[in-house]
Amino acid sequence: MPRRDYGSPDQVTRLGDAPDLLAALIAVGLIVLVYEGRASLPRILLALGFAFLVTGRAIVANWPRMAAWAEAAMPMVFSLAVITLTAMVALWAHEWYPLRLFLVEAELSLAGLGLAAVRRHRAHAGARRDVAAPPAKPHRRADA
Repeated sequence: MPRRDYGSPDQVTRLGDAPDLLAALIAVGLIVLVYEGRASLPRILLALGFAFLVTGRAIVANWPRMAAWAEAAMPMVFSLAVITLTAMVALWAHEWYPLRLFLVEAELSLAGLGLAAVRRHRAHAGARRDVAAPPAKPHRRADA
């Protein structure tokens, strides 16, 4: 599989931040609408966005090899798999509380997205430092 060249570390950081920010906004918007108790079209659309994107994006963003392989498809697959699996386990355990389940998934997803952003920015800062640092001079022995 050929490797993609995304350019400078600045571009890589910005490319990674955009889908993470979108996923975080979807999660926060849905949390707000759930707490307000509104049942409306925006809540339905945000719920669909959450089901298809947010949880999987939190997983893929923390798995760089997977993110480079399939940036759009894998978050959908992981989101649907995780949400289905947690719903099945909750039903099997007779602990079916869908709002609580959603809030736990949303909070964990937001934590994962935040962790991915921090890791990406730290790696970017390290790459920037490596580029800016002058090469080290070789050490010469006094007795030679």
